[in-house]
Amino acid sequence: MTFKFGWKPTLATLALAGLIPLAGCEAPEADEPDVGQAEDVGPSGHAVAEHRMPNAELNHTAAGHAMADEVAMPSFAVVRLENFNDSGVTGTLELKGEGKGFMVSGQISGLEPGMHGFHIHEYGDLRSDDGKSAGGHFNPDGHDHAGPDAEQHHAGDLGNIEADGSGVANVDVKVDGVPLHFVLGRSIVVHAGEDDLKSQPSGDAGARVAVGVIGIGNESP
Repeated sequence: MTFKFGWKPTLATLALAGLIPLAGCEAPEADEPDVGQAEDVGPSGHAVAEHRMPNAELNHTAAGHAMADEVAMPSFAVVRLENFNDSGVTGTLELKGEGKGFMVSGQISGLEPGMHGFHIHEYGDLRSDDGKSAGGHFNPDGHDHAGPDAEQHHAGDLGNIEADGSGVANVDVKVDGVPLHFVLGRSIVVHAGEDDLKSQPSGDAGARVAVGVIGIGNESP
């Protein structure tokens, strides 16, 4: 009787062993349906999907980071300035990445002789006739307007450019602390008057006489 009674734990042990695959220690063969798993997991298999999803997401994220690391940030951009408010002002500028900033160089013509406010604006949107769809100065840090040499100023505060007696301004401006890729798709705006470097919010520089979108450039066109 003791022997016969002993079979009951053995059967329980076998039953328990049959549950081991459900704990994830051993996967069932592909051609063997696992009825016990279907009962524990549910007919839609949600539990299995929930366990696998983090790994899938992790792999996707890791691949994404690897891909991002392999993509070089643009180091060259161009701007074709279009005249606004019937100014006749045009020009071409080149932006070249340099350390944690970039250089802006080029030539602008059709200006009135003298000083003209010169800024990077928030949007590369040229739809409005007056250039105002380009928004305000690029200012991600929320600082007040000032000159580019001030301790705090808009990231887009580039100061003034000067046009000679024939209305031509040669541009050579260094921008520090703003990586080139931060301004791609934004715009450069030339104003009718001088930026006084203190009036808020934009230096009282007058109308926008030329606007151009900052786009990734082809160094070998």
